[in-house]
Amino acid sequence: MRIVSAIGARFISSAEHPPADLAKRVGNISLVYEASGAAKVSFDVLSVLGVNGVYIFTGVPGVRAPVEIDAERIMRNLVLNNQVLCGTVNAGRASFEEGLRDLGSFMQRFPAAVRAMITDRVSLDEARDAVLSRGGIKSVIKVA
Repeated sequence: MRIVSAIGARFISSAEHPPADLAKRVGNISLVYEASGAAKVSFDVLSVLGVNGVYIFTGVPGVRAPVEIDAERIMRNLVLNNQVLCGTVNAGRASFEEGLRDLGSFMQRFPAAVRAMITDRVSLDEARDAVLSRGGIKSVIKVA
């Protein structure tokens, strides 16, 4: 919890507060970093992710009975609320290097397509304005 508070965030336990109450308690939920691997709770929390929210799955659930989810509502929320859903794992150096090779290959094969998608490059200080402007297709945030 020390890391959470160091970045100005709050830890709220799902054991003490049901996911459905999160949005009421904190307002627009802009970031969820899931690390529990508890699929049911994770998808319940995903249902209250806010506009322009990012949900990062890092936990790996055990093999259990299937969990029922409302896939149509999830997909509708992701699209209409401009949400991002991703999963990640601590990959080794070889996986990182492979990703860079794939990106380089895509750029070689389809340079015009890549350049057309990136419509703006902004500094970290300009990132907030770029996200809120809703102009262009994709902005790249340069971190130096």
